[in-house]
Amino acid sequence: VAEMVEQEQEMVRQYVEQQQQEDAALVQSALSNEVICPVCLRGPLFQNGNVFFCQCGMRLNLQADQLSLEQLRCSIEHAFGGHAATGCNLKPQCAVQNCGGYDMLVMVCSGCGHMDIVA
Repeated sequence: VAEMVEQEQEMVRQYVEQQQQEDAALVQSALSNEVICPVCLRGPLFQNGNVFFCQCGMRLNLQADQLSLEQLRCSIEHAFGGHAATGCNLKPQCAVQNCGGYDMLVMVCSGCGHMDIVA
């Protein structure tokens, strides 16, 4: 029993540590010109033409859409703000999905079911 309690405490500690790292990255992003990757919530996003990418492997090719890094930041903030307005306390997950040959950045919350196409 003591071993199970110890394992549970370690899992909680790791979860809290991860949440603190994600929150710190978001605060740093707000204080700088960096846009934090909405997929990993850690690394900065970079842009090369119409392609946005992160060191975590996230790659979003918007092809003909002319979108700046700042415009993408606004879209990400709007999507997360829309989710927060639902009253759900869980953090939604973002992922790049390909639909008909076009990449889309999609945000989904597994708790409340909120979904948004970010870009």
